[in-house]
Amino acid sequence: MKARTGVSFLVFLLFLNASSLGLWAQQSTDSALRNLKDPNKKIRKEAAADLGVLGKKEAINVLDEAFHSESDPDVRGEILLSLGKIRDRSGLKTLTYALASDVSKDVRLQAVDSILRLYIPIEEPGIIRRFLGGVKSIFAENEQWVVPPYVEVDKEAKEALSKALLDRDSQVRANAAKALGSLRASDQIAAMDQALSVSNKETRVAIVKSLGIMRDEKAGPILLRQLNDRDKEVVRQSAISLGLVKFNAGRQQLRQLFSSKEKDLKRAAAEGLAMIHDSADKDFFLELLRNDFDDKLREFGAEGLARIADSSVEQALRDRLSSETKSNVKTALYFGLVSIGKTDYMPPLVEALTAHFTNQAEVYLFEIGKHQKRVDLLYPFLNSNEPKIRAGILRVLGNIGNYEAFEKVKPLAADKNSEVAREAVQAMRTLERLRP
Repeated sequence: MKARTGVSFLVFLLFLNASSLGLWAQQSTDSALRNLKDPNKKIRKEAAADLGVLGKKEAINVLDEAFHSESDPDVRGEILLSLGKIRDRSGLKTLTYALASDVSKDVRLQAVDSILRLYIPIEEPGIIRRFLGGVKSIFAENEQWVVPPYVEVDKEAKEALSKALLDRDSQVRANAAKALGSLRASDQIAAMDQALSVSNKETRVAIVKSLGIMRDEKAGPILLRQLNDRDKEVVRQSAISLGLVKFNAGRQQLRQLFSSKEKDLKRAAAEGLAMIHDSADKDFFLELLRNDFDDKLREFGAEGLARIADSSVEQALRDRLSSETKSNVKTALYFGLVSIGKTDYMPPLVEALTAHFTNQAEVYLFEIGKHQKRVDLLYPFLNSNEPKIRAGILRVLGNIGNYEAFEKVKPLAADKNSEVAREAVQAMRTLERLRP
């Protein structure tokens, strides 16, 4: 009897009881392995997909063999996707081989995606989404996935992605650059620098963005040079990344960029300076705070003052807050006031977790817990009546990565809200791996 495949295969999982699941899974694995050699392309592709869902490590060698003998690029791509879903590093050799040598652009793109899946735990959003939404790459869902701090990335994976920066296809080059950022492959900065000189716009943007994600100051001189790039988007992203790597030597050039007539470049320069947050720029940030025409500049002014944490700016922050109408600026002002010790502004800052721009509040709360070492300010909000707040605080605590939070997080794994419970379990997994 042929194995159940496609939608019927996935729906069938719902009707298995626990006692029969193990036996059925083994029988299905055996059947799928046989079907990899079926003359029908559709059956081979479904068999490869089934093996990814089943996640059996023993399928890796057979998938490798099938990949090398497979003539159809769609099936080869499905094989690589399954190797990524199995998430065992013994499949890396096949993935790097495919990235370096497959003639199909789509297969090489899938190789990049599956390499990332070996190191970044991508949570499948459920069976229903799998067969209604189809296969999505990591980048399609979220460009900012970053490898957890406890995961060590294989040198072979990083080197294969670095070589792909010179791929003949621009999309493969750009995705390889994004992947290097996601894996925080700072040992490949020199290779990324070399690729900048021969890359198209999309790849250059991806490279300078990834250099920022790596948070390595060694990338500073490269990013500073790219402020002179011929493309505005490369310049814009380079300015932001200079802030992310906190390259203080680039402050003067960012101040010069701020004089640009281009709004996006002016904003990027201000954002970069706010992340560097040199105390010498305090007056500059106060000036941004007084800007009545651009709320993003006021936001970055408040951020810069928050990070400097100079109590002398308290009145300026309060005055702006009393007249401010923009939610993003108010949230930044709350961050600024909390940063100088006015903790009575924590509730409105945390309340921003329920807004549509929740990432802004999460970033500020992360900085308060991680960089300002005041994680105790976050714990009371785990008892909030609002599920979005509980879930947001859990994400922040997981990202901070302080194991001392484990016992505070643990009770929420039984939360009546499914999103909160899911975030609690994810945070516990992260914190457990960071146990001293």
